Amino acid sequence: MVDGKLFIPTEGQMVQIQLLPNNSAESPVMLGVDKKGLISPVSAAGTLPPGDYKVAIMAADPAAMTKGKMTDQFKNVFSKDKTTLRLNIKPGANTHDITLTTP
Repeated sequence: MVDGKLFIPTEGQMVQIQLLPNNSAESPVMLGVDKKGLISPVSAAGTLPPGDYKVAIMAADPAAMTKGKMTDQFKNVFSKDKTTLRLNIKPGANTHDITLTTP
């Protein structure tokens, strides 16, 4: 959810969501957003290892991309270095809501 509304990427919008494990020796996990706003792992296994993760999010405005720039809709507030978003993934099926406010 972004600003109280379901976040569905616009045509051509680039959205990047990463789960960054607390153990820096482990690789980040990329997540995809479908046309219904559902987020799921982008991996052959389709599952995530249990654990605590930081959540990094970037959404590039399609108009800015055509000018050769990647302007983040969230102004880098949720970048991997600045994010305060966290998720705890438990074994088995998980459902989490990520609620954001546009800065």
